[in-house]
Parts: sequence; structure tokens; C-alpha cells
Amino acid sequence: MYRAVIFDLDGTIIDSEPLHMQSWNMTLRPHNINYATGEYLRFVGQGDLEMARTAIKENNLPEDPAKLVKTKIEFYRELVKDVHLREGVLELIEELFAHKLKLGIASSEITDVVNDILIHKRIDRYFSAVIGSDKVKKKKPDPEIYRKALDALGVKAEEAVAIEDSESGARAAQSAKIDVIAVPNSFTKSSDFSYAKFVAHDFKAIRSRLIT
Repeated sequence: MYRAVIFDLDGTIIDSEPLHMQSWNMTLRPHNINYATGEYLRFVGQGDLEMARTAIKENNLPEDPAKLVKTKIEFYRELVKDVHLREGVLELIEELFAHKLKLGIASSEITDVVNDILIHKRIDRYFSAVIGSDKVKKKKPDPEIYRKALDALGVKAEEAVAIEDSESGARAAQSAKIDVIAVPNSFTKSSDFSYAKFVAHDFKAIRSRLIT
């Protein structure tokens, strides 16, 4: 029986991956770089700094990674104001909360942006722990962020389950010895989810596995 559920944010709770891609393309437009969906997929689940470093290296850009990330986040914060929750996720969150499960967030986004989104979508009250990428030294697929989430929630790995949309996120949770439920989106539906205990096509399918 699980005592806690740890959600990824981008692509899992909110349908934000297209907005991340758009934000990066807006940031890199001065360098005539425009990622198509197929090219961008390899970055899904990674942190912004890692993507900035990769873009700089692959394109030999005379840019500072931190500066690129700052610009990208500014674009993203504007675009994400109109982002939608994925269908069925609010109902699942509300039901898990009503059944007294502890809820947390483990996101590759920085904590301030995560909190802004949770507040804007009026779901912040459900989550007792929010761990963003700025709170860890190593990003997904490293398990550090999930281990910190476990500590913040006060539960053991075997008492928690992670809900993820990306391969790197699923690997991170599995490496932390946490069961994983994958709920792919249109960007990640072809990813390798062999690390997951269960792959759900929607959030309704997750309910019976978490609530008895």
C-alpha cells in the first residue's frame, strides 16, 4: 500500500512540452536554430541547463548557458500562463489527497517556476513537497531528485510511487527504488518505458492501482 505519490510536472500534470520547445526556439532564433518535434524529443525530461549546454556545443554558439536559460525561462513564463492540465489529472490529484496520500512534485523545472504554475492552476495546496532542479546537483535520470522528494515527504522508497511522462524521469525514479507509473503524452508516447511498473493511457487507469 502506497503512502505517497510523487508527480513529475512538465508533460505529466500540465501539457507543457510544446511550450518548452517553443520557448527554446524563441531563445535560439537569433542563431537561426529551430528544433522540430523529432529533434527536440531527446531533450524531454532534461533540465534547461543541460539543454543549453548541448545547444551551445552542437552549434558552436558564443553564448553563456546560464544566460540562455534565463532568456528561455522568461519566454516560458509568459507562454505557460495559458497551459492546460492534462485531462483527468486534477480528479486523480483530488482523490489521492482525499484519501490522505502524501503528494509531492519532482520536476526538472526550477522550483520558483513550479510553484508559480501550481499556484496559477490552484493546485498548490495538494502538494506538501516540491523539489525543483535547482534543489539538486544532478538532474534526471539521476535519482537524486526523487531521493530528496522521499526525504521531504517522510516516506521510504517502497512506500511511494512516481508518475512520469518521460524515459529519463522513469529511470530516475526507478533508480531511487520507487515504483513508476508512466503516463505518456503525444511527445513521449514512443519512449522506452521498460523502467515503469505500469504504462497508463490516461489518468483514470491509474486510479485503481493507487486507491483501494
